Amino acid sequence: MHNKIIGGAVAALFVSGAAFAQSIQVPEKGFYFGGDVSQSKGPGGGDIDSSFANQGIPGTSTSVDNNQTGWGLNLGYRFHRNWAAELGYREFGKFDYTTTAPGGTISGSYKANAWSASGLYLLPLGTSPFTLYGKLGLTRTDISRTVDSQSPGMTASGASGNRTGWLAGLGATYDFTSQWYAKAGWDHYDRVGNDSTGKTDIDTFSLGVGLRF
Repeated sequence: MHNKIIGGAVAALFVSGAAFAQSIQVPEKGFYFGGDVSQSKGPGGGDIDSSFANQGIPGTSTSVDNNQTGWGLNLGYRFHRNWAAELGYREFGKFDYTTTAPGGTISGSYKANAWSASGLYLLPLGTSPFTLYGKLGLTRTDISRTVDSQSPGMTASGASGNRTGWLAGLGATYDFTSQWYAKAGWDHYDRVGNDSTGKTDIDTFSLGVGLRF
């Protein structure tokens, strides 16, 4: 008896979920705009060490607070059920570091942001409100590494630069209505930074919302 009740409840949930999904008519073409908050995994100690070595400060050992909160915006156009093109902007956050070197210590921060242009492959899951996606694109990152304090007699300095790299990502969206949706995703930004700032890859994990118009 209990099994029949449970089975009936599960079947009812599937039927109601399918009916809800079928009531949403998501347009297969059109513009969309979204925003999110993200967790960024940034540079490691070795990445910062190499930038100080290029300033003639060898033998450094750096610790970095390399998990920070960032945010992003995107504007895209869906031109097919399975394809879209997207422009994006990402602030990775501020990664504080402390470096121990011969003669004293150095403290500062590493900050970066990125512009991107990507192509997306979309995979709607039947009548479900979920859609999976994959992303591949190019990025232009701006990076700055500051020196906020250092021991007397040390000669470390800040650095800045920009670099072109690539972006790959995976994620999923969930349709609340034909216009509004939620999004969760992972993005990998390759080749962020240069010899003077410290080279690194940055991964972001994001949650956001979007609007089709």
